[in-house]
Amino acid sequence: MKLFKISLAVLLFTGFLTSCTAPEKSKTKTEVAVVYDSTDVHTYAQKQDAYVTHLNWDADIDFETKIITATATWNIINVSDTDTIIFDI
Repeated sequence: MKLFKISLAVLLFTGFLTSCTAPEKSKTKTEVAVVYDSTDVHTYAQKQDAYVTHLNWDADIDFETKIITATATWNIINVSDTDTIIFDI
């Protein structure tokens, strides 16, 4: 019985120690290849020609006059040197 209590205490203590350690953080950056499937029937965008990587939207809202004034800045990768980009709304 005494051996059982000691074994149980050691097991619980070991479980406690391993559950309190922080996971190691990866210090390497991983590059992800973005593959666009142009078979989406719900869009008019031509993702094989150009696609958006980032949208920065800066807005001022006037609640009294109910007016939103905003500026959108798009970062776009132009894959096929197209001069036309279609955005879905």
